[in-house]
Amino acid sequence: MNFMLDCEVYYDISSLTMLNSKVCALLIVYPSFMAYSSDEFNEKRNIGEVRKNAGGASTPIFAHALDSKMELGEIFSIVKRTVRMVTGKEREGVGLMLASLPATLGAFWEVGGNYIVVNEVLLEAMRRHCSNPREFNAFVYVILTHEYLHSIGYLDELSARKVTAQIARRCFGEEHEAWLLSSGDIWEIYPLLKYLPGGTGERLKVVTNFDPEATRGYIY
Repeated sequence: MNFMLDCEVYYDISSLTMLNSKVCALLIVYPSFMAYSSDEFNEKRNIGEVRKNAGGASTPIFAHALDSKMELGEIFSIVKRTVRMVTGKEREGVGLMLASLPATLGAFWEVGGNYIVVNEVLLEAMRRHCSNPREFNAFVYVILTHEYLHSIGYLDELSARKVTAQIARRCFGEEHEAWLLSSGDIWEIYPLLKYLPGGTGERLKVVTNFDPEATRGYIY
C-alpha cells in the first residue's frame, strides 16, 4: 500500500501564512454523528462482506473504485468525481501538501487558498495498520473529501462532515469503509491515532502532479 511522491519540495512552514490564516481543519474535537468504536467498525464491515458475497441490492457505482493500490492523486480523482456527482460542484487547481502535524489534526485547508495540507504522521500510521488497500484508500478518501468540500464552499465543519458521509453513502454504499469512516469518528475507530507522537508542522512537502486532470487540457 505504498504511495509515491513524484517529487518532494520542502517549505519552511514559518515562512508561510497558512497557519496564521483562517483554516478549516479536520480535528479530533469535532463530534461525529455516529460514534463507531473499532470493534463496531469491523463488525459492520464484516456484515457488508457477507451481504456482498450473498448477493442482494445493486452495487453502488463507486463500490470497487478504491479496491486496489492507488496513488494519492488517483484517490483525489475519485474524490472529485464523487463530489461532482452528488453536489454538482467542482473546482480545479487544488494541490496537496504533507506535513508532520499533531496527531489530533487530520488535515486543514486555508480559506481562500489552493492547498490541502494532510498530516503525514497519520498517513504513515494508517499505511502500516490497514489490512488491505481499500481500507487505507478509504481513509485517505474521507480526509481529502472533507477538505475538498471546504474548498468548494462548505466551510462549516458539521456541514462538511455530513456531506462527506452523504457522498460516501450514495457512491460506495453503507457497508463500505468510506461510509463507515465518514459517518463515524476516525480517532475512535482507530484509537492508535490518538497516541501518535505527531509533529510541529515545521516543514511542508508539496506532492507534485496531484491533480493532473486540471492541466490535461492545456498540454499538447
